[in-house]
Amino acid sequence: MNRIFFLFCLLGFLLISLNVIGQSNIEQLQSQLDTASESDKANIYNQLSQLYFNTDDDEKSLENAKNALRSAKASKNVNEEAEAHINLGLLNSKAGKYQEAIEDFKSSLAIHETHDSKLGVGYNYIQIGLCYGQLKNSSTALEHFNKAFNVYNGLNDNEGMSHALVRIGEVHFANGNYEKAIAEYEKAIIYDKKTDDQAAMAQTYNMIGSSYSNFGNYELAQTILVKALALAKSSNQSILTNNVLRNLEVVERNLEAYRESKSEFQKIEEAKKEEQIQDLEVKSSQLEEQTSEFLNTIATLDEENKIIALLAKVNKDALRQEKLLKEQKAQELELEKKENQIKEAASQAEIEKKRTEIEKKNAITAGLIVGLVFLAAIVFLILNRYQQKRKANTQLAKQNQEITEQKEEISGQKEKLEAQKSQLERTNRQITDSIDYAKRIQNALLSSKAKISALLPESFILFKPKAVVSGDFYWIKEKNGSILFAAADCTGHGIPGAFMSIISNNVLNDIMAQHDTSNPGEILKMASDKIIALLQDKESQVVESSDGSKIEWEVKDGMDIALCSLNKDSLQLQYAGAHNPLYVIRDGKLTEYRGDRLFIGNTTESTVFNTHEIPLKKGDMLYVFSDGFVDQRGGPENKKFYYQPFQEMLLEIHQKGMDEQRTHLDRVLTDWMGNHEQIDDVIIFGVKI
Repeated sequence: MNRIFFLFCLLGFLLISLNVIGQSNIEQLQSQLDTASESDKANIYNQLSQLYFNTDDDEKSLENAKNALRSAKASKNVNEEAEAHINLGLLNSKAGKYQEAIEDFKSSLAIHETHDSKLGVGYNYIQIGLCYGQLKNSSTALEHFNKAFNVYNGLNDNEGMSHALVRIGEVHFANGNYEKAIAEYEKAIIYDKKTDDQAAMAQTYNMIGSSYSNFGNYELAQTILVKALALAKSSNQSILTNNVLRNLEVVERNLEAYRESKSEFQKIEEAKKEEQIQDLEVKSSQLEEQTSEFLNTIATLDEENKIIALLAKVNKDALRQEKLLKEQKAQELELEKKENQIKEAASQAEIEKKRTEIEKKNAITAGLIVGLVFLAAIVFLILNRYQQKRKANTQLAKQNQEITEQKEEISGQKEKLEAQKSQLERTNRQITDSIDYAKRIQNALLSSKAKISALLPESFILFKPKAVVSGDFYWIKEKNGSILFAAADCTGHGIPGAFMSIISNNVLNDIMAQHDTSNPGEILKMASDKIIALLQDKESQVVESSDGSKIEWEVKDGMDIALCSLNKDSLQLQYAGAHNPLYVIRDGKLTEYRGDRLFIGNTTESTVFNTHEIPLKKGDMLYVFSDGFVDQRGGPENKKFYYQPFQEMLLEIHQKGMDEQRTHLDRVLTDWMGNHEQIDDVIIFGVKI
């Protein structure tokens, strides 16, 4: 309980801090508007619109998007004009104004088509298709999703093709065409596997499972959702994991209800068969009882009445036997008397006749005696069976009572366990949702994929945080005709690293706004000074851990970074680094430019960061990166990957396409880790000249 309380406190502090930092970032951007050029204003207004959009302040987001559009048109900045139209489209779509959103996205589409920006074209087709889907215009939505697929296919963009196919599947799903939806989802899985995008595969498998569930195939839906759950957990997608769990719960509940319904039917059939057997037994017994007139008479009585009737019959037959015996004796005396009277006159024939009659009566009497014995046996058997059945019923009632008590006890325990499980699930959901919100804020500060593609069309970024939020970050900016880009590794990872990455990102943006320089060495020196000023309190602190023990620790804040400034007209590159190097591959040869052995956030006033001047030519391949990839442990001996194999791998793949290079690096890292845990954040920024 102490640990949960501590974690809630930490998350609360994180959210408050991130909101404060987000507000601080907004204030910094607003402060830059007074001195910024009209073109830079368009960029700042777009950033403000996105920040307000991510914090659900739609009114201010709309105001800044309109300002961005006005400044972009005034300065003829087509990239920011297209971005402003996208921001307006997203806001109108969120407000349910889908027709207006379509016009905004079409305006952005026209700009991207004019400047042959394929990624922007594909993105806008997707957004237009989503709006038509909301308007229930399925045919037009499918038309735009198919156009997006064709664009991404031309770029050999596996991620984009998968996204377009999923959107096509969603249209079929919404129309109840589950077979068509499943077919499109399964195509998307093929492209997801090519990029080894486990999060995308988890999402697509979740939709396939939902389709099979709606189709009534619960067993197959269960199998596929279990696969989606494993992928969602392995890719740390907490919200998706909860969604899959809810879908799986519904499927398992439906499957259980189906099985219970089938079992009840079988029970009814068995009961009917049992009744038929019992009926046959009764009829057989009746047939046996029909062997005598008496048994026919009592066949319709219940068992107790049968016993009473049998006892009455026995008494009646006993009296009859006694009467017959008396009559026999009287007849014998009478015969003897008559024999004495007519002894001399009666003939031998008459005497024989009388004797024959007596013998006949004796036979009848013997038959009656045997019948009485038989009836007595039947009465005994019925009484014995009645007592056994009564005893069995008493025992069964006792057992039923015990079972009922056990069920009540088990039910009470089950309710208690379910309450505890529900509480744990709510706690876990609150924690994961809070961290996911922190990730959204961090992602809002990073440059968008569209902006990176606009500034550096031939480039890729492999970004794999160890946790949901990251201490590594990438950064890109346009200044004085040069494009500045960097890969940075802040101290720590997860929540502590995320704090430092947000602070460092803001510091770099602040330097760009306040100083008219694009020299990497000067920028790193100013960044180090600002971080030292922001985090000047480095005294040791003592905190209490969850188990009550005291821990003393000291803040050591800052980052390693590789920063480049590229003049695309002169093909002149300037590079400066703090530990992180730059790799340049030209004509199959790799050249390493090492950064200074300095740490941003731990320098003195006299510290100087060296700027390397590097002339480039078309076809050169540049790489900047953190140490997360090379330090990752894995392989059969659980060793680090190291720099030499990393360099050899870059030489092997540097001539491939950007998306293919990113996919190759991602796959190699995943295979190398195997079942081992990722030990640090990973970022690799590749640029082709």
